[in-house]
This record gives sequence, C-alpha cells and structure tokens, in this order.
Amino acid sequence: MYSMSGLLEVARKSFGAPELVEEDDESLQSRTKEPDEHAREAALECVRSILGKDRSQLPDDFLRKCLVYQKWDARLAAKIATGFQRFRATAQWPMRISSAEVELALRSGLHWLLWPAQEAVTPSDSHWCNGSTCTDGGPAACLVFNMASLDVTVCQVEEYQKMSMFLMERATDCVEVQKRGIALIADFRGMQVTRLLRTVGVEDMQRGLRCWLGSFPCRMRRIWLIGTPGPLRLMVNMALQLLSTKVRQRVRMADGQSGLAKVVEDLSPCVQLPESLGGSSSFDWQVMLNRYLDCKPGAEKRKLLSL
Repeated sequence: MYSMSGLLEVARKSFGAPELVEEDDESLQSRTKEPDEHAREAALECVRSILGKDRSQLPDDFLRKCLVYQKWDARLAAKIATGFQRFRATAQWPMRISSAEVELALRSGLHWLLWPAQEAVTPSDSHWCNGSTCTDGGPAACLVFNMASLDVTVCQVEEYQKMSMFLMERATDCVEVQKRGIALIADFRGMQVTRLLRTVGVEDMQRGLRCWLGSFPCRMRRIWLIGTPGPLRLMVNMALQLLSTKVRQRVRMADGQSGLAKVVEDLSPCVQLPESLGGSSSFDWQVMLNRYLDCKPGAEKRKLLSL
C-alpha cells in the first residue's frame, strides 16, 4: 500500500508541471473567433508543417480536434498533437483505440458516457458561459467514473484507463464536444479506500494523469467528486492548490442528497443524468454499450442518442 505522503508527491509532480496546467477559457476566448474555411485549412496546413514527418500517424481529423481545442492556434495545436503522440508511443497504445481492445473494461460499468437529450435547447439564462458573456450550453457530454466498479480481477488499471480514452476519442468525434468540452463525474460511493490504494499504484496514477493532461484535445469544463472519502479529500485538496484559481473552481465535491441536487442543478441542463446521479432519465449502460460496440466509427453518438 502507498502512503498518503507518497500519493501527494505524485499529485505535486504531475499537477505542478507547467505544461500540464490547462489554459483558462478567457484567454482562449480572447483569440480570433471561428475562422472561415480558408483560414481553417491554412491553420491545418501550418500544423502539418510544424509536425513534419512526425504527423504520419495522426490523421487530419485528429489535428482538427487539436485546432478546435486550441482555438485555431496552430502552434499550440501542434504541441497537443505532439504530447498525444509521445504519450501513446511511450505507453504503447494505438493512436486510435478500437472497441475490441477495451470491451472487457467497457462491460465492467466503470465508465459511462452521457449525452444531452436529442431535443436539448440551451436556456437563455444558463450559468454556463464560453469565457465571454455568451451562453454556450456548457459541456456537451459527461464521462462518469463509477469507482466502486474498479475490479482488477476483470482487467488491469491500465486497461480501464485505455477504455476511458476510447470513450473520449468517440466523444470528441462530436463537433460540439470539441467546442464545448466535457464534464467528468467521479462517484466514490461504495468504494473501499484501502482497496483502491492496494489496486492503484503510483505508476497507474501518473499514467492516468498524463494520458489526459497536455496530451488529449478536450477541455474539462467541470469535475464533480461524489462521496469522496476523507483520505482522498486530503490528496485532492493538496493537488488543487497547485492549479490556477480558474481551473480550481471547476472542481467541486458533493455528498448526500443535497450534494446530488447540486450536481443535477449544474449538469442537467447539459446532459441526461441517470437516477443514480440524482437525475430522472432512464439509463441502461449495457444496452447503450451493445449498440456502441456495433457502431461503425463516427456513428456512435447518433446511435446512442437514438435509444
């Protein structure tokens, strides 16, 4: 088992790296607005030029995701693409993860991917803003971590992490997710802390941070931690002190029914929340998953929303 001081050191090293701290939405929004088609193609060509021969494994669709994420700044988009390629090569993960590689982890129920209702309309009084004074509807999808379902007898921690990135790759195929980002919910209810500490090692935590931060083009608009056990709260609070005020404000904790009510108030205008998270939508991940696994690339969102 790893000591709490050891876990805090991992958080300090990982969150403290300047290149891993996400830029504030306001500074991103201050750049030029959505460019026209000619400017978009010019930016894409600039990214190709910066990456040179190193872009051979990265398709243009992925480079466009990086450009949207970085508000069409070619230099920063190339930096994200480089970080992505470097991590995937180091971890020996493919550049695009297939459902067959992570099917066992997907069926475990550790992760859900939640989408808005088909008929969702952004309310004029939404509290979600895009970094200016405009309402943008908030995160366009939500990735849920059901931590009590983490079971290393089903597959190793790395496979669960790879599975989360499989879902993120599919989520960011949606243009709205590229533009508006996602929310993340980590539900710790029913999880045993001692089991988690025995299961998840320092290397796993480092990999889990580095597969996201600075190496994947998707903005986390909100992180909700539900039922966070005391020892983990200490680690989270320590890690938060190493982040900017703006990023720190995106992380929130919820406990009990009153906490779930806050999650619902915050995210229900954005995505359909199941009853277990305080929402009212009917939800069957296994049914959704079976359709997901049957989908051809690029069709996942449409099939999931048709349920």
